[in-house]
Amino acid sequence: MPSPYEGWALVAGWFAASALCLVNYGSCGRYHCKITGPGFLGLGILDLLDTIGVVNLPAWVTWTALIAMLAVGFGLEYRYKSKCGTCYATLGSK
Repeated sequence: MPSPYEGWALVAGWFAASALCLVNYGSCGRYHCKITGPGFLGLGILDLLDTIGVVNLPAWVTWTALIAMLAVGFGLEYRYKSKCGTCYATLGSK
């Protein structure tokens, strides 16, 4: 892929992943989607700012944020499942 489009492809990917997670949470209610949906949105905004030149981030920042977001999202889902017996959060619950 040509270099000028690499950043935009990454931004589009993060926004698409965010939309998919949020839609998935709305339809099935998987607990981790409460965390990863907004997390992917944040990564999209972060990389958008990097792509248009507002900030200049090294790649490790994005990777660290991704790994942390996934660890928190799936870690909390695991904890929720161990307490409640299901990984599906009821919409509108605490």
